[in-house]
Amino acid sequence: MDDAQPLSVAAGPGAVLQWARAMGLVADEGEERRLAAMRLDVLAEGALPRAGSQNVALTARWAVFVCCVDDLVDRRGLGLVPGEVEEFTAPLREVLAGGGGPPSAKRPRMRGR
Repeated sequence: MDDAQPLSVAAGPGAVLQWARAMGLVADEGEERRLAAMRLDVLAEGALPRAGSQNVALTARWAVFVCCVDDLVDRRGLGLVPGEVEEFTAPLREVLAGGGGPPSAKRPRMRGR
């Protein structure tokens, strides 16, 4: 989940949302509004009161990722077709395995969209 610009809660309330947009984790304005309302940057900062801005940023990014995956699985039926979850998580698993650069900003195509 590395990118060229560091994310800091101090950078402003939109920093987490900008990162989520850049990574392709939000597809429309409704998702953006819901994600902004969660205030995950504030949650991360409160959960790690003595952490530096990089650790807070990483925690906020993970929270965004988890919420987006949860939304895809629960609300949109991701995983009903064999291979969808594997396709969606492939870039993340590649990064975690140390096999490459930043994940693709493309989202899998969802049925009914």
